[in-house]
Amino acid sequence: MHLLAEKGIKVAVLDVQDLTYEGDFSSPNLHQPSLTHPAPPSVRFFQCDLTSPSSISDAASSIRSTLGNPTILINNAGVARGKTILDTTEKDLNLTFKVNTFAHYYLAQQFLPSMVERNHGMIVTVASLAGYITAPSMVDYAASKSAAVAFHEGLSAELVTHYKAPKVRTVLMCQGYTRTKLFEGFDSKALFPETVAEEIAKAVLGGKSKHMVLPELTWGIAPRLRGFPLWMQYGARKRMDNMMRGWKGRQVVQPSEKEEKRVEDSTVLVDGE
Repeated sequence: MHLLAEKGIKVAVLDVQDLTYEGDFSSPNLHQPSLTHPAPPSVRFFQCDLTSPSSISDAASSIRSTLGNPTILINNAGVARGKTILDTTEKDLNLTFKVNTFAHYYLAQQFLPSMVERNHGMIVTVASLAGYITAPSMVDYAASKSAAVAFHEGLSAELVTHYKAPKVRTVLMCQGYTRTKLFEGFDSKALFPETVAEEIAKAVLGGKSKHMVLPELTWGIAPRLRGFPLWMQYGARKRMDNMMRGWKGRQVVQPSEKEEKRVEDSTVLVDGE
């Protein structure tokens, strides 16, 4: 967020939680501990329950009336429950797919028409390497991210074939697990969130369609996994179970869930994964 805001770009943040803004613009090293600052004037926060189409519609109307029609949409929210298939509840499934997948459709339906009309804009889909490789105890999450990858691929084709708007660019980010509370305890060499954010910002400012995978070394593995021999695929998924042993990631309670028992704790949704 601050990588775009510091260039004077107007940024609208949609989240169920109040905005917290961190950044140290005096240091060029993005991996140094960040400091909390007031958000700059170019950043506006809009309260929004991403599981609710009506809440998304209301937030979109507020954005259009205060900032105009956005030319860039970054679908970055994500939740994960970390449960096995038999332990996953109906509410778990609904939350995971509504935030990780359905919200991409609802937000695109709000903001894509103006981009198509002007044949100008960009939609960034932040998926995950989990969209290519499924870990035990995270099957619903991986399925929702696979669906996000399919959303990006289908949108890219529809922009040309149906909407005649080839200059509306599409970017896909499939990153590994990052050092956020969402994946706290995941046994892996996780990425710094700043690394992922920096690559997304570069793609946005580059103005071209792009498919990114982080770490870059995983290009030769994750996206091509389904072409591997079946025994290799099975072994890779099975080994990922060890990484989930210490997982204690946390999720945000959505307003639509408040009438039910609250989940353990909360973490920001706009932070990446």
